[in-house]
Amino acid sequence: SQRARSTVQQSCGNAVGGRIWMDVCFLRYENYSFLGKLDSFGMYTYITSNVSNSDAFDAALERLFRKLSGEAAASGSELYASGIITDSLSRKIYGLVQCWRDISSNDCTTCLSDTINSMLATYPGNPGVQGLMANCIVRYEIYPFFNSTAL
Repeated sequence: SQRARSTVQQSCGNAVGGRIWMDVCFLRYENYSFLGKLDSFGMYTYITSNVSNSDAFDAALERLFRKLSGEAAASGSELYASGIITDSLSRKIYGLVQCWRDISSNDCTTCLSDTINSMLATYPGNPGVQGLMANCIVRYEIYPFFNSTAL
């Protein structure tokens, strides 16, 4: 959190608001109360390549995200889910979704759904994308990036 704070201070100077996403940290500050309010602001990071036979990959990815978003929104205060799926060509896809705990379960569903739909439409066949939103994150990769032994 110290690194995030100093990065925001260096990058944003005297701005009245700022947001920074790091691998295990999200820091946001504003000159207004934003807690509990749904906000569509965000950004995407992605790999600039595509998988072969992307239809099978994308179909499995969509199934994984529908499952994970349902689990996260239904999990009460956790608002988190991660999992692994194998597509019809035996490729593993690792996925994670998480909402910030200051939003409702319904707003979590909205944030995840909007982010997932945007990712699927904008980055078909991409082997790894992160949707870093103001209220949630959605990420998938073709390699393990979370502790799957805890699943």
